[in-house]
Amino acid sequence: PSIDALGPRSQPPVGFGAAAHGLAVATDGSFAVVTGWSGSGFAGRLDLDPQNPLSYAWTSFSPPVSLSGAWACDLARDERSVFVGTFPTSPQLHRLDVATGNVIASIPLPGANNVYTVRAN
Repeated sequence: PSIDALGPRSQPPVGFGAAAHGLAVATDGSFAVVTGWSGSGFAGRLDLDPQNPLSYAWTSFSPPVSLSGAWACDLARDERSVFVGTFPTSPQLHRLDVATGNVIASIPLPGANNVYTVRAN
């Protein structure tokens, strides 16, 4: 399936929120982090098998921070964490562990109204 075929009716179901916008893919193709801005925002890890495109699993992150307006994301160089930019109500840059979704750090971005691009490198 292509990314267009993943969703609540795919097998297995993938619970992306609406308006998925950010996508950061591991260099070996084994996983991707997906973020989106609709509702209260979301982020999660999509585990992939480059040898079997029909094999995937979705893990939604539930960090104790707001992901409202989670437009953009990028993996750190070591691909063990992901940076997620959020706006407009509380613009922040969050660094999350890609295995657990736990918050490593958060940095306020006062005055930021459109965090469209996040680059970790």
